[in-house]
Amino acid sequence: MKIGLFTHVTSPLINGVAVSVEELAKELKRRNHEVTIISNNYEKFSNDFSNDEKIKVMSIPIFYQNLRTPVLVNPKLFKKLSKLNFDVVHSHSDFGHAMLARRYARIHNVPLIHTYHCDYLGYAKKNFGKYSNLVFYEPVKLYTKILCKTADRMIVPSFEIKHLLEDKFGIKKELDIIPNGVNLQVFSNLSNTEELRKKFNISDDDFVILSLSRLSKEKGISDIIRLLPELKELDKLKLLIVGGGPEEQSLKKLAQELGLNNVIFTGQVPHDRVQDYYALGTVFITNSRAETQGLSVTESLVSSIVPICPNIPIYQELIDDNENGFLFDSKEELIKIIKSCYYDRKNLSMMRSKARESTYRFSIDREVEQIEKIYKEEIIKKRYYK
Repeated sequence: MKIGLFTHVTSPLINGVAVSVEELAKELKRRNHEVTIISNNYEKFSNDFSNDEKIKVMSIPIFYQNLRTPVLVNPKLFKKLSKLNFDVVHSHSDFGHAMLARRYARIHNVPLIHTYHCDYLGYAKKNFGKYSNLVFYEPVKLYTKILCKTADRMIVPSFEIKHLLEDKFGIKKELDIIPNGVNLQVFSNLSNTEELRKKFNISDDDFVILSLSRLSKEKGISDIIRLLPELKELDKLKLLIVGGGPEEQSLKKLAQELGLNNVIFTGQVPHDRVQDYYALGTVFITNSRAETQGLSVTESLVSSIVPICPNIPIYQELIDDNENGFLFDSKEELIKIIKSCYYDRKNLSMMRSKARESTYRFSIDREVEQIEKIYKEEIIKKRYYK
């Protein structure tokens, strides 16, 4: 098959969607499909057609988290895409690139698959306040209905997002639940982390709380930093913040204002080395409440790093509390969990083995098998009706 994957961001920029699309493309190619990723050009205000496997589209900034949106009136782009003769297109973006994918699918009469990656109401609440749903709910609901109506097939990464679309937005279309997959082999073959330990001054007996994500407001990392003054008794504790993003400087300033010398910022790291950073962690922590699956939590489980997450449905699908990870409802409970992990390493060690065992349903092989099946089914349907 010739497959076009449309997404608003891809490497070297890193976020959950970018990682998911890159891994999907890699595995589809391994299965002998021809795959092209169509994304924004973050380097120049122009199209870049120098690589048929990764087309960069002329785009403009939207002044939100340094993201961009494609220029939709772009004849040169569609002339180029027409030559690639996709059998199916798969949209991973809900706005500009969703429109480009739909236009291509309509013109060339090929199936359009759409994966709904983002909880926009959760993002709005975290970034714009608790009353934001009063403003965003109806527009998001209407636009989501349009996305569903104009796609031949809809994929969601979790039961929670399925319930969101069906119960809150009234979506009647059948939704395929396919979690974003993780390459289990990659997270099993860890390279030597000694150089990273030296670089960041992390000793073998340090208790490392690992946070790995895009540094943006909805991730709630500032609340994690504010916990540290209440954990001063844990003298070997360090907070390792892996990733880059628009909040990086403000988070560094916060740590400085609090007089903390046990917070380490790595900046953005290459995704092909992210498994080595997981290997540095004793526990993994996330405070994000605007996820559609929580890919980093899955990666931590695969890496045998026990995750600590908010007690919300999206993480309840991944974590069996006090078995392969922890769920917390309050700041006080989170502090209690961290102290318990710090002092009871024997129990933590037992949980690490359970963490790995709980992840085989999230393998990239399983994800791609299901998506490949959907592609084939929709191609057959389209050719039959055509």
